[in-house]
Amino acid sequence: MQDLQRELQELDTKIAELESKLKPFFEELQALKRQRELLYSQIRKQQRLEEAKARAKRRQEISSGNAITLQDLVEQAAMADHPQELPWSKFTMFLKTGGEVELGYATAKAAYIEMSNGILVEKVYTLDQAAKLWLGGYEFGRPGKRAVRVHMKGSKLERLVAPEDVYVKQEQSNRETEFGAHLLS
Repeated sequence: MQDLQRELQELDTKIAELESKLKPFFEELQALKRQRELLYSQIRKQQRLEEAKARAKRRQEISSGNAITLQDLVEQAAMADHPQELPWSKFTMFLKTGGEVELGYATAKAAYIEMSNGILVEKVYTLDQAAKLWLGGYEFGRPGKRAVRVHMKGSKLERLVAPEDVYVKQEQSNRETEFGAHLLS
């Protein structure tokens, strides 16, 4: 019994020695983690500042009248001779606040809007499809609810907004475009 007690004491002593040897490493590890978190915080700060500047620029473009709404875009596409077959993913959508949104449900595989003729509801995945339906008398949304579903980019927060409250900018791979009528050219 005493041998067991002695062995346990020796093991406890060895564990205490190892823990005292490890303590500086744990302290250094914690210091490195704090430095890493500080750098992550600086990155997030820069990203927030850039996003705030971009939102302010978009709000200024919207208030100056240089922006085109989703409703205007569909109407212009309907009046064009050959509207482009562009999926909604080729456009960046914004609210009046300048916040970026995506069309449809946050969990949907592809961006879409819904259009209705008062009875039927169609899911619309492209600008050309929306223009054709609009010419056929369809309106944005569901019967009795003229709206498009949007969700904040990178979020599952969804809401319904009027199509004239959603502003559009076309994406281009090599350079950023301005708001406006060139979207249909």
